[in-house]
Formats: sequence, structure tokens, C-alpha cells
Amino acid sequence: YLKKNLRKRARTDREVGEWLAQLSTEKGGLDPTMLGNYFSRRDTLEIFRAFVSHLDFRNQDIVAALRKLFDTFKPGGEGQVITRILEHFSEAYLTQWQENKDSTEPVTAYASPDSVLQVAVSLIMLN
Repeated sequence: YLKKNLRKRARTDREVGEWLAQLSTEKGGLDPTMLGNYFSRRDTLEIFRAFVSHLDFRNQDIVAALRKLFDTFKPGGEGQVITRILEHFSEAYLTQWQENKDSTEPVTAYASPDSVLQVAVSLIMLN
């Protein structure tokens, strides 16, 4: 639906994901529950990957980054959906963390997206 109605603005999944990230963070205009239901579908994985990579996690610890992620949308569904979401978050967070690791507090050392994923899952389970 989005790609069909956004042909003038966004033609690829990446462009749709970036546009959604911009709308939900910079312009503050999307319903988090509706966006969460959209991202819970399997056919939106590439759009979600672009969405998460467009969010700015620089200079944020993992707790603040998770809050920012889940403030933009409310995921619906089962554990598999949450795991998929956290896998994409872990990749995006690690990429941005590696670029800014010297200025991120508290000082941490993530070796791979898997280590970020383990911390993120643990934090969510504790919540």
C-alpha cells in the first residue's frame, strides 16, 4: 500500500523505510500501534531494516536506543516478531556505536551484532 501510494516520494523499500523514520521521529506524526502492526508483517522486513538504520542512535547507550526505537512504534505479535525486530536493531545500533564508541557513555565493548542482541533481549526480559 505504501509503495503504491508513495510513488512520487519513495520508490524502493529503503526509501519507504527512511520516509517512515523521518515521519515518526522528526515530524512526530504516525500512530505507533499502526506502525508496529505494519512492521510485524514478514513482507516489510526490508522497509523495517531501512527504518531502523535511519534512526539516530549515536551517542546513546543501549537502553536509551531501545527506548527511542520502541517510542516510534509498538510491536505487536509474538516472540518471533520481537526477535526479528531486535536483530535488525542490533545491526543498526552496532554500526552507529562503532562510529561513535569513544563518545558513548557508559563505555562498553560490543564485539558483534549478536552481543548487542543478547544485551537487548536481556533488557527487554527484565522490563
